Amino acid sequence: MAVILPVLTVVQQSISHEELTFNWRLIGLTAIGGLVGYLIKNFLTDNVKDAEKTLDIAAKKEQK
Repeated sequence: MAVILPVLTVVQQSISHEELTFNWRLIGLTAIGGLVGYLIKNFLTDNVKDAEKTLDIAAKKEQK
């Protein structure tokens, strides 16, 4: 979805100008931008609380 929606926006803009021409460079750059944004979002929003909980459980087990 992060790649498809920006591409569809570019295609829709082309259609709204009553031209069905595809600027493949713009479509490719838009798709890559959507993918990079998706990957950055996923890397920066990992679930830190779950990781901390797992580490706390492991530390408690090690203490016993």
